[in-house]
Amino acid sequence: MLSQSLPTQLDRPQIALERNGLLTSDYTQAKCDGQQQHHDELQEIRIQSEIEVPKSEIRNSKVPRFIIAIDFGTTFSSVAYLRIEPGVQRHLIEPSSIQCIDNYPDAPPFRFKQATRVPSELVYCTQPTSNAANDQPQNSPNPISDDESDNSLEEDWASSATEDSDPDQDLPPPKRTKYSTRSNSAWGFGCHNNLKYVQPGAAASGPRILSRFKLLLDDEPSTQSAREWIKVDVRELKAMDVIQEPSDLIADYLQHLFTHVKTQLESYCGFREGIPVEFVISVPTRWSAQACRKMHAATARAIERSRFSQLEQRIIEDLFIVAESEAAAVLVLDEAKKFQKFETGHTFLIVDCGGGTVDATTYTISQQNPLRLREMMEGEGALCGSNFLNEEFKRLLLTRLQGARILGNEQSLDTIIESLTNIFEVGDKRRVDVTNKRETFEQMFIPGLQADKERHFRPSLMSFSRKEMLQVFKPCLRGVAQLIRKQLRGAEERGINIKSVILVGGFADSPSLRRYLQKIFRLERNLERQAIDILFPAVGDSAVARGSILRALRREDGPIRITRTSYGILHRVLCDRNNPKFGCVREERSQLEGELHIMNTISWLILKDEIVPPIHRICVRSHHTFKHSTTELLCEERLYMSAKRHESGHGFRHLENRGAELGGRIISDLTFLKNQNLIQPVARTSIGGEPSLFYEVEYDLWLIIEGRHMRFEARSPLDPEQVVVSASFSIAADFVPGTE
Repeated sequence: MLSQSLPTQLDRPQIALERNGLLTSDYTQAKCDGQQQHHDELQEIRIQSEIEVPKSEIRNSKVPRFIIAIDFGTTFSSVAYLRIEPGVQRHLIEPSSIQCIDNYPDAPPFRFKQATRVPSELVYCTQPTSNAANDQPQNSPNPISDDESDNSLEEDWASSATEDSDPDQDLPPPKRTKYSTRSNSAWGFGCHNNLKYVQPGAAASGPRILSRFKLLLDDEPSTQSAREWIKVDVRELKAMDVIQEPSDLIADYLQHLFTHVKTQLESYCGFREGIPVEFVISVPTRWSAQACRKMHAATARAIERSRFSQLEQRIIEDLFIVAESEAAAVLVLDEAKKFQKFETGHTFLIVDCGGGTVDATTYTISQQNPLRLREMMEGEGALCGSNFLNEEFKRLLLTRLQGARILGNEQSLDTIIESLTNIFEVGDKRRVDVTNKRETFEQMFIPGLQADKERHFRPSLMSFSRKEMLQVFKPCLRGVAQLIRKQLRGAEERGINIKSVILVGGFADSPSLRRYLQKIFRLERNLERQAIDILFPAVGDSAVARGSILRALRREDGPIRITRTSYGILHRVLCDRNNPKFGCVREERSQLEGELHIMNTISWLILKDEIVPPIHRICVRSHHTFKHSTTELLCEERLYMSAKRHESGHGFRHLENRGAELGGRIISDLTFLKNQNLIQPVARTSIGGEPSLFYEVEYDLWLIIEGRHMRFEARSPLDPEQVVVSASFSIAADFVPGTE
């Protein structure tokens, strides 16, 4: 039974670290007072916290290292990189040293060959293959079910016990025909080369052209309609066993992206296997911790499959997560200081005008060196990016060409429209200003198109009026303006004085958008009755990727380490009917010990919104009993996670624990204790009054946080310093983006 001689003790050191006016020691003491009650059910808890840099974060200065930043966008993605030579101080590196990957395969000549961004598109050429197991990355844990993959983090976990067998041999044989997704798939610019194989009404097993799958990680109402369209493709691909879960789309795309990045760095930058790599992921400000975890998992799978870097237990060892809007703002302000000084306290609205979503976030400059920004109000996004101009243009083409006479052209109408849209993408979409009444528009060549005065067709040529093009641009232009106006009104209601609006992203280069916004907001005034500057800095369409590296170089003085996730363990507690918490809980009497217990309760060791120091260790005494006839002493421990705060001591199915998800499990095999006679059976009277023999095992269970990593491990009952089994994963996603 649980020993009653061990005191319930919270050994919490007084930590003094002042950040933004909050003294951590005061907060920690308040945390102790508030959580004493929900820890009382545990036998013993020991908590150790330190303010120091984890050993894993100490940089090796004898070899060069790379920083790779991924800006995975809704319609386009970009990658920035930086090679840091030995001995170079990170804070002295200039932004001009940051480079971008280009030379993407299948890019059209001239304009796009040197493009620093690539379409976030994927094509599955679904050809059956009988070797489905080959798609599993080397040294990966066994595959998990679809339900588990959506609701847990078990794919991030793997046993570190020395007796584990070769995971490649443990993979079960495929039960169904799996379709090839790696060797027979195209990505980026290459997707358009597959259009000629896609015919109207093609079978579901034909090439699958997919886009905007980043939105699968979003849960905002504004993107709900777009997600529903993507989910139709996801269901079909899952039915064909092409993918197992929605995030496979992201992992497969990123695998292609990382493969290209690796090739480019090896060819031009001296990258080779074994060189340390830091990875930076930029995410939307509004993403939840769960969405960030899924993005981390997909990125880790892609890194493994592309053999970009060696990962242990599918964990990116050196991962930094930054908000897309903050990354763009850091780069913009850093480059703007050459021409314009933004003082501390300057408040601005940054609008990231991407291909799919347009995101607006309000920041105030809280510190100059290193530059730090404070988010002043909740950001917001809208589906009005430049890619929707293509959708409107396609509608216009369909209306104009429906029923038109096209002779000697074997292409289908859909193929013609797609080809003309590609011309629009690199031409008028980026060039014209539809607010200019004298603007001219490019005529488009359609082989075989017959002249038609009513339709304004000349032989093989199609022209467009300003009225038609204005209708193409108007929904997106109005969408961006409405988003900006909503943020300005919200700031005004909160007493926030916005002095400037900064637009970045590919769509921000559009002459139509620039001129439209300048006209719309020319009379706009802030709280001080001053004009609001509308700025379009020339930072290019890779600002987020380059800004992510710049932010990663200067991590100090970032947000306080406040976790967005609660962590708890599953265990049983002795029933105390004097405790009102147990009043309505059904107890169970142990068949071996004859005592009443509340089974399968969750004790929450770390609660959401708590400060977690860089080094944080929690030790819990774990207790297990086994029948005398049991052949194996297997002790299972479960770690639960939640995006909410919970009270400890309730069953894991209790309403109080709604939202809790299984984060991982470890199993300690302690059979050797019995086989080597290191423990003896305990005699006790059973429920029926009969003598009962059972084995009783107690050991330390540790939850260890070091920087952005967590270990969940069981120690030996004989030696508290010896780890019997351990599981690790990254918790970078559980902090606010930008947290060190």
